[in-house]
Amino acid sequence: MKTGGLMLALLLQMIFLVPAFAETSDFEAGKAAGAAENFPLKESKADSENIFNDRAKNDRGWKIKPGLAFHWKRRGIDWSAGPRLGVSKKVSENGRLSLNFSFLPLRYSELSSGSRVDYTRFDIGYRHFLNRKLYVGAGFGVHRFSPSEDFSGEVALRNGKSEADTINTASISVGHQVFKVAWSFRGRKVVWPFFVEASWQEAENYQYGADLGTAGTEFKIKSGFSLKLRPLSRKF
Repeated sequence: MKTGGLMLALLLQMIFLVPAFAETSDFEAGKAAGAAENFPLKESKADSENIFNDRAKNDRGWKIKPGLAFHWKRRGIDWSAGPRLGVSKKVSENGRLSLNFSFLPLRYSELSSGSRVDYTRFDIGYRHFLNRKLYVGAGFGVHRFSPSEDFSGEVALRNGKSEADTINTASISVGHQVFKVAWSFRGRKVVWPFFVEASWQEAENYQYGADLGTAGTEFKIKSGFSLKLRPLSRKF
């Protein structure tokens, strides 16, 4: 991709340069980092700062989150699930680096049962808070598509040729807090801020090599502008 290298360079600059900028900014590091976390509501400012400092000491290590990745049934691709692993680490007072890995076996409703494309995805991202209600982020992804022999055979019957391919993606984002949700948990009030995130991702699609009916000729990777509502429950 022509713009992939440029956006990757932007990501690296954000990781290494933005934290340095934050050290000289007018924002207090404790306040900025605390905006993206569930934190108890306290009347005493001193108590709140002590709680923040205590939790910040335990937030420097790697956070590991295993889970499941899903692909819902649509456009000729059956429902599928696979493993997912997320790892993140606080790299500055206001920033967090995240790594995500997932695997999905994509199966197609109009092809034989053994026909599938193994979809492996790896993403690296960085989010940095400029203040309590505003953050910027950037990310880079690697998408690996590996067709099975049965899938390649189905494509060959349609006078096409399927090949394994690796597609890179790059994205930038900005988020702004729009409201908070508060509730009680174990006798303590918790605040969960919600952010509206606007993002742009540059990506190409994986080409099957032939027309697969309702599945079309390609697997589409989200590209262009998107807008989403995102809750953030940890310090970033």
